[in-house]
Amino acid sequence: SKVTQNHEGSAMSRPCVPKPVPPLVTRRQHLRGAPQAANTQNTLTGRSTSDSNAAATSRDSSDSDRALATQPQPAPSCALLAVSRAPMPKAPSRGSEAAVAASELKENAPGAVRPTTPHNLTSSSDNSEAEAAKTERHRDNVAKEILSTERTYVEQLHVCIEGFLRPLRQKPDVLAFDKVDRLFSNIEAIYQVNLILLGDLEERMKTWSPTQTLGDIFLKMVPFLRMYSIYTANYEASGTLYEELLERGGAFADFAACVSASNLKCKGALLNSFLILPVQRIPRYKLLLEDMLNHTVPSHSDHKLLEEALVTIKAVANEINEAIKDQEKRKNLLAIQRRIGQQLPFNLVEPHRSFVREGELWKVCRKTKKRRYFFLFTDLLLYGEETSTGFKHHLHIGMQTLHVSDLPDSDGLKNSFAIESSRKSFVVIADAPEGKSGWLTDISKRIEEFIINKNSFHTNRTGTATPTFQAPVWQTDGEVVKCNICSDEFSLINRRHHCRLCGLVVCHTCSSQQIYIAALQEKLRVCAHCYSQQQGAQAATPSSRLRRCQSATTATHCIITRTREIRKAGDGCV
Repeated sequence: SKVTQNHEGSAMSRPCVPKPVPPLVTRRQHLRGAPQAANTQNTLTGRSTSDSNAAATSRDSSDSDRALATQPQPAPSCALLAVSRAPMPKAPSRGSEAAVAASELKENAPGAVRPTTPHNLTSSSDNSEAEAAKTERHRDNVAKEILSTERTYVEQLHVCIEGFLRPLRQKPDVLAFDKVDRLFSNIEAIYQVNLILLGDLEERMKTWSPTQTLGDIFLKMVPFLRMYSIYTANYEASGTLYEELLERGGAFADFAACVSASNLKCKGALLNSFLILPVQRIPRYKLLLEDMLNHTVPSHSDHKLLEEALVTIKAVANEINEAIKDQEKRKNLLAIQRRIGQQLPFNLVEPHRSFVREGELWKVCRKTKKRRYFFLFTDLLLYGEETSTGFKHHLHIGMQTLHVSDLPDSDGLKNSFAIESSRKSFVVIADAPEGKSGWLTDISKRIEEFIINKNSFHTNRTGTATPTFQAPVWQTDGEVVKCNICSDEFSLINRRHHCRLCGLVVCHTCSSQQIYIAALQEKLRVCAHCYSQQQGAQAATPSSRLRRCQSATTATHCIITRTREIRKAGDGCV
């Protein structure tokens, strides 16, 4: 029609406008896009959709092909060419998305076996090679650290010998020869051994490679490691002598201070910092060789050598550690002995003794409660009081006769427990429940350890075992106003006395007898009831003594007495 022709003519006469269909399309793609082109054309011409569809179906396929071949195509713009030639992504269907997600979950599930691919094998081998290279680098670093620390150690020993030891040997007026030997022990012999060790290490490190060994060098040193044990055994005496010389002052103190300040190689270090070096070196060897052994593969020739050297070094290191612990214990004992002063009738510093704990407790005395300071050691309990002039020693109790028992809280006593021994028994009060439980636990543990190590019975000359005597807890003076036996009231003339067997308060008439106690090897003042019991007269049973105690004492004293009597009821001897 004219409308169509005019429209087509106008379209042909317009400038070059690209059609939405790309220039390079197949016949099928073009046919798929035909309805959309027809709809667009019909919209422009005003035809109905049904007329357009009828016209499209009446065309012959050959005419369509011929029209496509002969129709002139306008030149598309560059932007449209780029868009049309770009590959169009294919949108996945919902079914394919679900399949991919399920596959990923299955692969990432715990314990899932992933297929072995050449890529996985390559990455695994690369990781193994990286770990092996890392281990080898660490082993090389440890070897270099052993050499560097050994060089520093030998240099410091040289400074100690040349700066302090040899000048002192030339000055007997400063320090006597025997004290010089006690102070430095066999440090010169150790220096010579480590000088040889340093030379061997330097020679080995000059040609160091991954196949080299260090264990054989330390195995050669094993026979000489006992020198360190000798030095460590003497180190405590050396340290004690050094502290005494400094406290005393005089020529040695001036000499040591002058060398530390003037010798540039000392770098201001004191003599004791050099004397401790051999004690610290063996544990250092142990740590370094353990580190090197952990980074040496079992197939390496150095692995077995390091194991053998490490066994001996560990044994020596354990001896040194024990010696260091003993030294720390003795230092504490020395400090306590200086603090207490010359009040003790015995030497506090003993090889078998070590400090456990100390603190203040309230001691229930016969008239009132008094503050006392207690020291607990592995083999004894010591207490006294702090005065303006220092510590005043009151009593020390050995573990062979010591016994502690918990006491329930009452109106008058809280956080209390009883301490019983052959010399004296009493009640003490802690400031808090934690303090009470701590003292009870520590004392009980020391008693158990003593019983395990030694027999808790005294043995007389005939070889028969005699149970240890335990003194009773005394009844306080304020608990009674009259004698527990004759009921006479106490006064300035009729004074109070305590029975050394039951602890009750009696008058002078009822306590005029004495009994010889074999465990204490002395005679003690006792009441008439205890005396008659020991002499074989009408014996008072534990239950009758408990009733007599209950009639005259508080509940706390009854508990203590009952505990002591039940423990002794079976043997019937003091």
